[in-house]
Amino acid sequence: MHTRRPLTLRPQQGIEENALLRILNHIPNDMCEHSLMRLNNYLIQNHLMPKDGLKWALVAGGPPHALIWYAQCTVNGFLYNGTGPSKIAAKNQAAARALAYFAEAKF
Repeated sequence: MHTRRPLTLRPQQGIEENALLRILNHIPNDMCEHSLMRLNNYLIQNHLMPKDGLKWALVAGGPPHALIWYAQCTVNGFLYNGTGPSKIAAKNQAAARALAYFAEAKF
């Protein structure tokens, strides 16, 4: 069993917003594992969960033998995107991006 590393994407002083977006776009897959569960727990614990829950949009694209799933999560009006070879991988990547945002914004 591997050890889970906490998601800590806090940019150093002086890092600009475009650099933060580049970091968020290259979140490794091992950091995305269980991100959906961690996002739900974070939102519930901090009383940020929308009354109607998280909103997800899922779309598959590409050739049938190599589908790429695209997930879009809406949290309190903000959109977070993720891609992956499966629905859950795409959702986890979008959730990891949302968690990275909340870690940076320190909600």
